[in-house]
Amino acid sequence: MQDLKGNEVKLSDYRGKGVILNFWATYCPPCEKEMPYLNNVYQEYEDKGIEILAVNAQEPRIIVSPFVLEKN
Repeated sequence: MQDLKGNEVKLSDYRGKGVILNFWATYCPPCEKEMPYLNNVYQEYEDKGIEILAVNAQEPRIIVSPFVLEKN
């Protein structure tokens, strides 16, 4: 998979860390509602080696990027 910057990302890149894997979509209201909570969890635990990978596997980057920028 690629991140929003086009960098190749593999789950094995996070070996040794705790990983929360979240699948979401721009058209999913519950997904949108949980994003601030996941961000809070990340802020609280990032220094303890926790990573959150939010995966949108079906929508093109041209849709996902502006959505993510708007929500951050």
